[in-house]
Amino acid sequence: MKNKGITLIALVITILVLLILAGVTISTLTGENGLLTKAGDAKSQSEIAEEKDIISISAIQAQAENRQGNLEKNNFNEALVANSKTGNKASIIAEDIGSFTVKFESNRYYEVNKDGNISHIENATGEKTLKVQCVNSKNEVLGEYEYTIVTNNYSKLPPAIDKYESSEEKIEGEITENKTIQVSYYLICNDDTTLVFTGLDSNGNITTNENEIVSYMVGDGIGQRGGCGLVSNPNCKAIVIIPSEYKHKSVTILGQRAFQNVSNIIEVRLANTIRTMQSYSLGGMSLNEIVLPENLDSMSWAFFR
Repeated sequence: MKNKGITLIALVITILVLLILAGVTISTLTGENGLLTKAGDAKSQSEIAEEKDIISISAIQAQAENRQGNLEKNNFNEALVANSKTGNKASIIAEDIGSFTVKFESNRYYEVNKDGNISHIENATGEKTLKVQCVNSKNEVLGEYEYTIVTNNYSKLPPAIDKYESSEEKIEGEITENKTIQVSYYLICNDDTTLVFTGLDSNGNITTNENEIVSYMVGDGIGQRGGCGLVSNPNCKAIVIIPSEYKHKSVTILGQRAFQNVSNIIEVRLANTIRTMQSYSLGGMSLNEIVLPENLDSMSWAFFR
């Protein structure tokens, strides 16, 4: 009986040791840092590196075919198809502002900017369409653009609209299915189609003689009506950007009543060349923001009322 008891205990201990060893072995093979996991990660990283090489070579070839060295969609896509392998072909699925989205048949996605820099898009969840409606403050649609989003979050530059500026530096949010959003835009007043420029001679007097003009004033120089610095008052929310130069001469004065009582102007950005803001030039306005010039000498009564 004593020998049998010892044998039974030894058997139990042996089984426990084997179970422990089996657990350690399984953990070593399949755990978070296991050999099989590491082998799978290494294989995946090798495939990603190979796909990035294909993208890089294709981008270089496409840029070489463009006279300006730009990366254009058609040339880039042709090079991707030619350079990628059968069974894992690559193609451009989206062209966004400043970047392309490339997809391989391996279901891996990459973002490629217009300079050819490549980044692997991790946590891809499939392709969704983000439609962006660009609207002014009157809710008029200025344009519609579509982005292809392959993750559950997006962060994109807003579309560029001629003569308008987006209210957002970036458009960001969550997306799990096709989605439409609106982005507000402000009219930009910054040239002679929107602003009134009046020539000044060396003594600061108004002149229409091109040979005598040494600088410019924004405004008509009379200042008998509010908003005389504008060709016409904007019919939607607008940002005024006073340029530093007009016809290669400095813009130095914001004239009397230039933007007085113009309710749709929400922001004014003055160039550092502006030295004088005359009376009432920004009076009676409801500005969200104003950028004043560093070298301003005088702004007496500029904000009156």
